[in-house]
Amino acid sequence: ALLKCWINPKRQFYSKDSARGKLGIYSIPILNPAGVARETRANARGVDLNRNSGVRAENALPFFGGHGISAALPYFQGKALQRESRALFRFLREFALRRRKQVQLALDIHSGYGTQNFLWWPYSYSKRTVFQNSAFQAVADRLRQRHPLYRIEPMSLSYQTHGDLWDKALLDFEHRVKEGQYKKSLFLPFTLEIGTWHEIKKNPRRLLSREKIFDPPAESRKAYLREHRAMLWDFLHSYVDRSHRRLLRGRIPESD
Repeated sequence: ALLKCWINPKRQFYSKDSARGKLGIYSIPILNPAGVARETRANARGVDLNRNSGVRAENALPFFGGHGISAALPYFQGKALQRESRALFRFLREFALRRRKQVQLALDIHSGYGTQNFLWWPYSYSKRTVFQNSAFQAVADRLRQRHPLYRIEPMSLSYQTHGDLWDKALLDFEHRVKEGQYKKSLFLPFTLEIGTWHEIKKNPRRLLSREKIFDPPAESRKAYLREHRAMLWDFLHSYVDRSHRRLLRGRIPESD
């Protein structure tokens, strides 16, 4: 639905810049098809992909931040990197991050945490300053001006978890930059966490289902996405605006 808004000239949020080739859009609609089919966070092996990268947090939430007890329990981080996680990292390596002098923004759309809408950037595992922090701050400052109702900040300010996939992706990118790859490039992954807990007020029985606590009712999902179209459009075009493009490129180190 979002892609239709951006590529259809008759829609409000049609992106002329995309049609002109000024920006490209990669889309992964579903990274965990087995989980979607089974209506669970976990994949077919019972592993929560949001806890599966192998990155250990400094102060993770007990249990909810990932554990190695059993696949029968939610938030199981698994014993090895899952095929879905490997597919994401291979996609980033072979397609999104393979060229020099590129600015790549990634947005992972989630539902569930709290009643407020968050836009998080790494790290989830630590409160240390993120790699290429000034570029993340530049995007955040621009979006805060336009969308003050969103809480835009590092994820670790809300909570820490083990195994965040974007932590690993950014740490890998940092390592490759320091080894001389991806010269003069930026990789800025964000997560949109859509607050849906007010649905519990409408139907307290949702508390009895560990999945329904996080997922909005099927009939409400399109409405949730419509609420965020303006912010998503601005995020998509963060690098298209000429002045902001110069600002971001000024955040790229000249040497590695």
